[in-house]
Amino acid sequence: MSNMDPLEQKNDQMSKDGLELDKETRLRTLTEKAQIEYDQTVTNYFSKLSTLKRNVDYEIGTYKSEDQTKESISVCQKRIENSLDKYLNMAEEISQYLKRKNTADSLRELENHESVYTNVELSADEVFRDMQRIQQRTKTKSVKSVKSNGRSSVASSTTKMKARAEAAKASLEFAAKKPNLRRQMQKYSENRWTFKQI
Repeated sequence: MSNMDPLEQKNDQMSKDGLELDKETRLRTLTEKAQIEYDQTVTNYFSKLSTLKRNVDYEIGTYKSEDQTKESISVCQKRIENSLDKYLNMAEEISQYLKRKNTADSLRELENHESVYTNVELSADEVFRDMQRIQQRTKTKSVKSVKSNGRSSVASSTTKMKARAEAAKASLEFAAKKPNLRRQMQKYSENRWTFKQI
C-alpha cells in the first residue's frame, strides 16, 4: 500500500497522451494542452456538422415549399437521402470521438449532440413518410419504378434503424454513467478546492 494521500495519488496519474485518469471512475481529465486541442477539434467537428445540417434542412425546405410531382418527389428524396447520409456519417464520427475522450465535457457534449442528431433524423423520417404517402396516392407508377424505389427505401430504412440503434445504445450508456459522472464531478470539485487551499 502506498502512503500517498488521495490528492497526491491523483496528481501522480499523468499518462503519456496528456490525460489524467481517475482510477476509481475511469473518467479522464484533460491537461491544459489536451483541453485546448479537444476544444479546437470539437469546434471544427461541430462547424462541419452544422453545415451538413443546414444542407439537410435546405433540402427538406425545398421539398416542403413546392408542389411535388412524382418525378420531383423522387429527385427530392435522393437529395435529402444524400445530404442526410453525409450528416449521419459526420455525426457518428463525432459521437465516436466524444466517447473515446471520455471526459465530463465530452459526455455532456455527447448527450447534447445525440439530442440534435435524433431530431434531425426524426425530421427527415417525417418527410420520407410524407413522400411515401404522396407516392402511394399516385398509383400510376410502373412496376419497375416501384421495385427500385422499394429497394432504396429498404436500404434507407436499414441505415436509419442502425443509426437509431447506435444513438439509443449511446444514450443508454450515458444514462448508466450519469450518476457516477455527477459523483466524480463533485469529487473533482472538492479535490480541486482542497488543492487550492494547500
